[in-house]
Amino acid sequence: MRLEQVHEQFDAANVQMNQSEEVNAETASTEEAIDIAWCRTYYWAMGSDYIYIGSDGKIYAEGEMEEPLWWPSGACKENYSGEQFTEEELNEFLSLNEDDEDGQKEMLRRKGIRLGK
Repeated sequence: MRLEQVHEQFDAANVQMNQSEEVNAETASTEEAIDIAWCRTYYWAMGSDYIYIGSDGKIYAEGEMEEPLWWPSGACKENYSGEQFTEEELNEFLSLNEDDEDGQKEMLRRKGIRLGK
């Protein structure tokens, strides 16, 4: 085998590898994207609680932060609280008046989400 053929095979293998890495990166980010149905910031003295609810009813939370570490369009599996609304509960939650902070907090507390200190 000539040296030119070896280089051509090496280059072709690199191109194929790079293309598969690009596809995997696209697939990974799509799989981790979260379709957010609702989000709210609950402010308090030295920080805030950031709560996001996915369209599947999963609750994502970041507590006691000055600014969130992630945004709804990003991957945030580590912020999933482990709690999830049933479809009925999610519809009930989403039907609350957006200014009814006490009602929202009460429903979140029932799901084990603590807000503030």
